[in-house]
Amino acid sequence: MVLYIIVEACLPPFQVSDLGSCNDISGTIAVTGTPVIDPTTDTVYFWAKSYGTASQSGWTNGVYRFHAIDAVTLKERPGFPINLQGTQGVFSVSL
Repeated sequence: MVLYIIVEACLPPFQVSDLGSCNDISGTIAVTGTPVIDPTTDTVYFWAKSYGTASQSGWTNGVYRFHAIDAVTLKERPGFPINLQGTQGVFSVSL
């Protein structure tokens, strides 16, 4: 099953070809885990990998974002997506 979600700031999914020989997923990387639905707010939560901007490519420009999508309107909830950036031993979230 493929899940397509339309968001206002649509960025392309991360291309596996940008990983060189280190890959175990074919085609593109976007949502690779199971989304979680909050039935009380009709919100779908998930992680996705894409590029920093639509014009960037290459493995160093890959970014992870935490999304919260309204399951009825398919629009991003206010304050989302949250950009996740980290280095070894360090984790930060931009709100």
